[in-house]
Amino acid sequence: MLSLYSMEALNVDKVYSDIFETFIVIQKTGEHRYKITLPDGNYNYYNYKQGVLTLVEVHQSLYSANIVLAN
Repeated sequence: MLSLYSMEALNVDKVYSDIFETFIVIQKTGEHRYKITLPDGNYNYYNYKQGVLTLVEVHQSLYSANIVLAN
């Protein structure tokens, strides 16, 4: 899953999770926007601009957080 932080998931439909020891489906939800739903029900959105990750929206059962690229 760390590869999502270094490149956009173009033509990729699954990533491997070391934590869950399984492949997780990548859902394209919009232009340069992808959703990963984890086996525990939590999910994250990954947003890219020109192939660079600019925003990760983390949605956990106890909290939500945004990770934003700072220039």
